[in-house]
Amino acid sequence: MADHSPQAGHPPKQYIPTHEFAARFGVKGDTVRRNLCVKGHFLGLKPLKLGNGRLLWPATTPEDLAIDRKVA
Repeated sequence: MADHSPQAGHPPKQYIPTHEFAARFGVKGDTVRRNLCVKGHFLGLKPLKLGNGRLLWPATTPEDLAIDRKVA
């Protein structure tokens, strides 16, 4: 599985909050946060953690992930 974390390779130029990220993937924000706590990622993506406890996720879409996985 490809590592799409901001630290791996080229970081995305834009980040979005958890609720917006979850909506792009058709899940609830709690699902994204739970996957992060249990697995350490959501579909191979890792957020930036801000000092105030908030998470910022890469502004990617399911289509972007599908393209990345076809190439890899």
